[in-house]
Amino acid sequence: MSPEIEMERCEELAPKLYNALLSLLEKAEIDAHVSYKIVEEVTIHFWRDIERLYATHHEQIHATKACSYLAFWVRKLKPISDALPIPIAERIDGSENFPHHAEINDVNEQISVHLAVQLARNCIRDSRIVVSDKLSIKEALKVFDNVTADYLTSEFEDGMSMGMRFESIVYDMRFRTFGPHHLTHMLTHMLREVFKECAK
Repeated sequence: MSPEIEMERCEELAPKLYNALLSLLEKAEIDAHVSYKIVEEVTIHFWRDIERLYATHHEQIHATKACSYLAFWVRKLKPISDALPIPIAERIDGSENFPHHAEINDVNEQISVHLAVQLARNCIRDSRIVVSDKLSIKEALKVFDNVTADYLTSEFEDGMSMGMRFESIVYDMRFRTFGPHHLTHMLTHMLREVFKECAK
């Protein structure tokens, strides 16, 4: 990929990703700074990975893999900083010191999980992933929302992980070796359950 094409792709994707991160932060009731410069770096590394995967496999990259790689680079390069719960952020006077005790230090990991799920949802909405030939897209999205909510709030059944699945995934992303393929596995599992529910 030439530098010119790389820059064109960055200019196209970076604003969309930046706005998506802001939207996810708002939905999670988190006030934070998002570095546009790092968002641009995320998009560049994402496209380089996609080009590498295409060169290796010589076939179209599955949507779940693309979602996972973009979310992975958010987790890797960490464009989000100074994250606080909105209620606490609203109480801060400009002259006060930053309340480090309340900072959400795993915000990039949390938002990257939400981003991967949101991107997969967008793929269903745009018919890039078809989960049912019986249900309308609106109905399929409702099933997807229910399944993913249940998945992320459920507990692992291995007897070893602590807390909700979401918390466990975030922990693994932060403290253990965690690659894009782990996110792909997560999305694949979710979509498999969506297929099952849609077929009922």
